[in-house]
Formats: sequence, C-alpha cells, structure tokens
Amino acid sequence: MSCDKTKEVLEDSDLVCTHPMFGQESGKDWWKDLNFMYERKARRTRKEFEKLVQVKENTVNDSFDLYSGRFIHNRFAKQQMESLESALTRVKESLEARMNKQNLTKLRY
Repeated sequence: MSCDKTKEVLEDSDLVCTHPMFGQESGKDWWKDLNFMYERKARRTRKEFEKLVQVKENTVNDSFDLYSGRFIHNRFAKQQMESLESALTRVKESLEARMNKQNLTKLRY
C-alpha cells in the first residue's frame, strides 16, 4: 500500500486492526512490497452493537418466571419466538457465508 493510501486509511478510520503475521525474517523489511488488507466499517455498527449489549444487560437478570408468564399468556409469543429464531438463523448463515468467502479469498492470494 502506498504511503498516501495508508495515510487515507488511517485518517478515515477509528481503528485499524493488524496481525503480527511476520516474523524476524519475513518482516525484516517491514511492509515493503507486502499487501496490507483492511475493511472499512461504518460507525453505526458500533452503536448498533451497543444497543444489543443494552438489551442483554436489561434482560439478563430477569427471572425465568417473568419470561414463562409472558410466553404462556401472550397469544403472539410463539409467533414472535419463531420470527426471532428465524432472524437469528439468517444472520448466522450470512455471517458464516461471509467468513467462508473471505477465507477462500485469502487462500487464493
């Protein structure tokens, strides 16, 4: 990556994660002639994650009786539970597909 491109990535990023994948021999010339991989992340992603953490923190201490009562006495609860399970399955499958695609891309280079 050129110095200009590196400067652009660093100035436009909240965080740049790297991996110490080079040892004393392979990394002796620092990053010279090596590819630097990165992916831009939207700032809203962090805010969405924080909201999920808040939901977890707000519910983790609720009693099982509370959830049981809501499930048993709410005629829409089963439908909502199925919708939630379906949504989580779709998210998990999308994440796994993206991870597999990135792993295949890395193997090609």
